Amino acid sequence: QNGKLYRAGQKPTEKPVGLSISRSPPIAASGIQEKGPAISPVKGINPETLSEEFIDVMVIDNRGKIQKCWLLRPVDDPAKKVHLEVQFEISAAGKVTNTQIANSTSNDEALEKCVKDIFSQILFRPYTGSLISPTYPIDFE
Repeated sequence: QNGKLYRAGQKPTEKPVGLSISRSPPIAASGIQEKGPAISPVKGINPETLSEEFIDVMVIDNRGKIQKCWLLRPVDDPAKKVHLEVQFEISAAGKVTNTQIANSTSNDEALEKCVKDIFSQILFRPYTGSLISPTYPIDFE
C-alpha cells in the first residue's frame, strides 16, 4: 500500500516494515580497498574489478527478497528491531562465496539463514581482479 510493506493483518495506520541496507567499502582479500569501473568500457571484455556502486545496485536489487525474510519470520515482538552485518566474497567469476553473518542483534537463526541464502544467490558480472569481500549492514524494523 502506497509503496510500503505491511505484515498480514497490520493496519495502514501502523508503522510499515522498514529495511535499510548500507555498505562498508569492499575490501580485496589483500586488504586493499577495491576501486574500478562499474562496467567494462569495451563490450565483451570483463572489467578489472567491480565498483562499489555496481555491488550496491546488485544488493539493493535484492532488497525485496531480503525484506521477505523479515516478513515471513514468526512475530514475537512486532516492535523489534534487528541489525545484521552480512559479509561475503565475490569471486572473479562473479559468484558469491563464503557468506556469513559477521554481526547480529538477532537470535533468529532462520532469519539469518534466509538473508545469507539471498546473498549467496546474487550473481555479479565476471571480472579479472582479486577476490572482493564486502560487508553490508542491514537494519530491520
